[in-house]
Amino acid sequence: MTKRIRDRYMKENVIIFGAGKLGKELLGKLGNCGISVICFADNDSQKWGSNLEGIPIIAPYSIQDYYEADTDIVVASNQYAAIRKTLENIGLENYYIHLNGRNYHSVDQPNNEYKRCKRCVMDNRSDGWILFDESGNCNYCNDAHDGIGKIYFPDKKGEVKLEEWIKKSKHMEKGKNTTA
Repeated sequence: MTKRIRDRYMKENVIIFGAGKLGKELLGKLGNCGISVICFADNDSQKWGSNLEGIPIIAPYSIQDYYEADTDIVVASNQYAAIRKTLENIGLENYYIHLNGRNYHSVDQPNNEYKRCKRCVMDNRSDGWILFDESGNCNYCNDAHDGIGKIYFPDKKGEVKLEEWIKKSKHMEKGKNTTA
């Protein structure tokens, strides 16, 4: 994980957009890679002027004051679609979205150009939240692939687990009163 993050970033300084749980998790990962986090940006005005792990939290419109040539911006929030619009509004189009341990580069996410996942049928016209990695695979496929053997079992083991779950559900329903 740490090596994958380090290999994907070219710059040694980062501004993390998202001062919540995901931003804090990313801070720990980046610190292990020797990447310095200059500040956090967040849309929540209640956080502005405070600190997270000793690092200042700023308003999005202040990013330009901290942004320099040796700095990457990394979105660490599930609200990346709204943050994408915020960054575009302040003139920043080159940034990363860190989602479920993967980095998606904004320049790989065409806004007007049609793009379809290399693995499935998902595309950016039917889903405005979709992200594509450098190989052209979408974030949904990547998440499903990462979950194989952890939360997703597309084999005999999965069939057994499903049957067990169905039996347990039927057993639990027998004891419930279904009349109103």
